[in-house]
Amino acid sequence: MGSCTSVPENASVAEEEIEASSALSSRNQTQKNDKNLNQLGISVHYLQTQFMEEVREAGLQETSKIYEIENLQNEEPGVIRTKGLSIVSPIDNKIGAAYVHCLKGDDHVGEANFMLSYTWDYTIGDIIDTLDSYCMSNSLDPR
Repeated sequence: MGSCTSVPENASVAEEEIEASSALSSRNQTQKNDKNLNQLGISVHYLQTQFMEEVREAGLQETSKIYEIENLQNEEPGVIRTKGLSIVSPIDNKIGAAYVHCLKGDDHVGEANFMLSYTWDYTIGDIIDTLDSYCMSNSLDPR
């Protein structure tokens, strides 16, 4: 994560300070970006629209349980793992990105504000409906 810069021996103190400040700023920005990448969440709007479209395209529906959407017992990836299979992860620069890191656009992904705990036996429709109800009852934008 760290960075190293070299400064010529004849450089002035001000130039050294600028170089050091620039390196520190770059390192802080990298750490900030990494932190932001680890705190992303998928919008309720995205789940209601795009994700449900992906679920339906896989031959599933709102009454499908999470373990039917992504069965970790199968080697073949389900809806969730398929999304990032050929995407380079912004975390480690390797092939295989998290679902959230495959999304673009402020309406789809942003800083996570809440954490949802659920079981694999819940239906995707119940989860999305609950999230939508929470947004509505708390005057929150689902985007």
